[in-house]
Parts: sequence; C-alpha cells; structure tokens
Amino acid sequence: MSEHTNSARSADRGSRRARPVSTKRGALAAIAVALILALLAVPAPARAVTCSGATPKRCDQTVDGGVATVCVPNNFECCNTRICAAACGASWKRCMNAGSDLAVCEDTAAMCTTAHGGDPNYPKFCEEFVMVTGSLTCGQPAEKPGNIGWCCEAGALCGEHFPECLCSLPCGNTCCQGEDECVEGFCKPPCPPGTHYEGQVCVCDEGQACGVGSRRVCCPDGSTCQGSRCVTPRQQDNPDDNPFQNFINMINQVAGSRGGRSGQGRVALAAPGPVDSVLLELAAVNGLRAAVGLALDAHAVDPAYQSNVVAGNGSLPALAAGTGLDPSAAAALDALLTAQGKGFAQALASTKALARSRGALRAHDLAAARKLAKAAGSFAGRAAKALRPVPKLRAKAVAALTSTGAAEVNTTPEEVAALQASVAPGDVPSDLAALLTGLGADADDLSRVGQALQNASAGGPALIAPLADEAQTASLKSMTKKLGRFAKSARRSPFGTVPGIE
Repeated sequence: MSEHTNSARSADRGSRRARPVSTKRGALAAIAVALILALLAVPAPARAVTCSGATPKRCDQTVDGGVATVCVPNNFECCNTRICAAACGASWKRCMNAGSDLAVCEDTAAMCTTAHGGDPNYPKFCEEFVMVTGSLTCGQPAEKPGNIGWCCEAGALCGEHFPECLCSLPCGNTCCQGEDECVEGFCKPPCPPGTHYEGQVCVCDEGQACGVGSRRVCCPDGSTCQGSRCVTPRQQDNPDDNPFQNFINMINQVAGSRGGRSGQGRVALAAPGPVDSVLLELAAVNGLRAAVGLALDAHAVDPAYQSNVVAGNGSLPALAAGTGLDPSAAAALDALLTAQGKGFAQALASTKALARSRGALRAHDLAAARKLAKAAGSFAGRAAKALRPVPKLRAKAVAALTSTGAAEVNTTPEEVAALQASVAPGDVPSDLAALLTGLGADADDLSRVGQALQNASAGGPALIAPLADEAQTASLKSMTKKLGRFAKSARRSPFGTVPGIE
C-alpha cells in the first residue's frame, strides 16, 4: 500500500504561528490509505459479488481475465489502478488519474466543512503538493505527485508546509487579516478617520454622526446632518451642493464628458474639449481600479498558464490645456493620472498572474504555479511603489484646479441615465474602452467594467470633489498597503498567496 514519503515538518517556524489540523491529525498519512483497500482486492473469475451493510459500494477492476473487487462505503470514491481495485480512504478525497499507474487520492476542501465532520472552527482548506511512494502490489512507480490537505481557522493564511496556519491576529474563532481589527471577538475593518469603535459600531470622535456605511461622516459644529451629508444653513436649500453623495466616480466622469448625450451601441466623444479629456482619463483610471477589484473577487482560473503575463504600460495621452483647464492644472493632473495608470496596470497584471497560477495548480504544474505566484507578487510590489505618491498627487491636483479657478463638473441623474442607455449592459463606450485597453485591460475586464457602468448613481460632482474626498484617498492608501504586503508574502510563500485555489 502507498505511504507518504515526507515526515511532518515542525509547525513552529520563527514568528509564524502554526496550528494543528483540528481532529484530522491523521491527514499526514491520508495518502497512505488512498489505495489501502487494494490489498483486499483478490482477482477472481467473473462472478456476482454482493456488497452490503456499511460497505455497499463496489469498486471493480479487470485483472488477468478475472475481476478484483473491493466493497467500500457509498461516499468513498473508487480509485483503481491498472491491476488493482481500490478506493480512497475518506469521503472528502477525490481520485486523480484513475486507472493508471499514477492513480492517487487527493484531499479536497470538503475535509474542512461541517457537512463532512470537520471542526467548524477550522473551515479553511490548505494543501501541499508532495511526492508519495506508490504501491508495488498495484504496480505503481516508486514516486508520484499527490497532495496533502489540512484545515486552518477562518481568515488564516495557509502555510507553505503541512500543517502550518498563519494568523496575524487571533480573534474569537478566526484570524483577522490585513488592516482588520478584532472587535469583541469579530474581525472588522478600521473605522473611518475621525471615528472609533464603541461596541460593534463606529462613532464620531467629535461631532454628530451622519449617514450610514461608507457614507458615514461626522458633522462639525455649525453644520447639521441632511440625508448622508453635513450641510451649513446656506447649503440646506441646495441639494446639489453635496460632495459626498456619489462615490461611483467612473459613472459620473463618463456622463460628464458626454453631457448626457444618448445614442445606440458604442458611442464616442466628438472633438472633446480639455475638461472632457480630463474626465474621460479619470474615468479610465477609476475603471482600471474597478477592474482590479472585480478580477480579484472573481477568483478566475486561467488555463493559459504557459503564457507570460505582461503588464500594460499604464500611459495615457497627455492633457492639453485650454478653456477651463490651466496649464498648471493639466500638468498636475497628468502626474496623478500617470501614477494611477501605472499602478493599477501593474495591479491588474498581478490578478492575471494569480489566475494563471491557479490554472497551473489545477494542471498540477507546480513549477509554473510557483513562478506565476511569484510574478503576481512582483507586479503587486511595482503597483504599490507606483501608487504610494498618489495621495500627495491628488492634493496637488485639487490645489491646482481650485487655485486656477477651474469649475466643478456636476452630473444629473438624467445625464447618468442617458450614458447608461447609450451602451448595452456589459459594454463600454468606445473611447473609454480604447483607454482601458491601452492600460492593459482585456475583454473580460471590459465586460466587468461595463457591468459596473450600469450601477445606480444619482449623479454629482465628477472633477474636483472626488479628488478631494478623504475617504477615497484613505481607500487608495489601504489598497497600496495591501499590495505591498501581498508582494512580501509572495516572496516568502508563493502558494500561500494564491486565494481561491481550494
């Protein structure tokens, strides 16, 4: 019968906190029992064999004119080799390469779910690809590739080797990752600037709380809360004077660059003016940022893992000063757009390398998977470097626009609706699509951006106020930090940084 050739490595690796596999400490020997029932399979002339009781399922294999049979539980998977009838030794195992000398039972994520007897405190499935010794009885080669699985806490990162679970911040029955805080036993994102947790809720350090969720702000003395914004008495009768009402900049910026013109199919601007060009390029970098987030959420598996990933150059056409746009403002915006375009292009390339790393893992090409995971980390590191100056560049752009008398561009709900009616769902206006393609977006990215363009928006400011929004600047800082941490993790443990492989 087969037997694992690697002994369990120590779980204590420096400052990394490792945890055992809950009640499944026998996981290290799990591959050893993958073909254990093969010893019970005795070739015999073809005849009726009845399997019943606790082992009602038959696994048959024709051997030298006879039939080898084993009886196993219904939820066990048959895993015959060329000359043996066998089955995997647990309900969460799946047979790979059945019927060949390389048949092996591999652990799956089912071993960590409560439906299969897993400990609910350890739902995270991790795996390590190793070489196992084949069964000479079954005519298998001396070594063959297989995996070994183990279970970690929710929120933990998989260690590189069995049974490591990396947890930066223990919290109740889970692990907090990134910038999350442990609040009364639950992992929660940090409160916005100027607020702090009281119980499970973010409350204002000073002033009156206003709005909910991402629109929650603190109104200073002299202002009152109106809907989800703070207004002075002068502003209360002017509902359009609201720099916080819209966070979907891309929709507003594209709508603003078109003035609400509608049409059929893909539409493009005719002779865009200086401010139109600014809005369109701001929409492009915001769209590219959205593509990064949507690609990460999709956990895509790209089978084209043998192809290299190349990042877009992140460049956009230089802005031309003119009516409504002073040369100093154009220069400040060019610097901002260049940094964001380059950073988000590198971040998007990181998501594509991750998708191909997952594809390589699915194909059991471990060398390619490791190389692509490291490449994803390299792209992320370059993205973080490019994005670090962005907060200061945003402030400089706002200062240049306001000091030169640039006018805010406000969009109405009707203009947003006209933009959305001008393109089919999932489609992107041709001029925006051209900029996104130049930044490195592919057809899948454009489709995701096109779907995002159909999100609800009530309109609002699209030029100056979004750049001055502290919440958006804080979000960019957070993204930059996460990209930097990912880059470091990928260098230390490539497979542990590939989310979605389970």
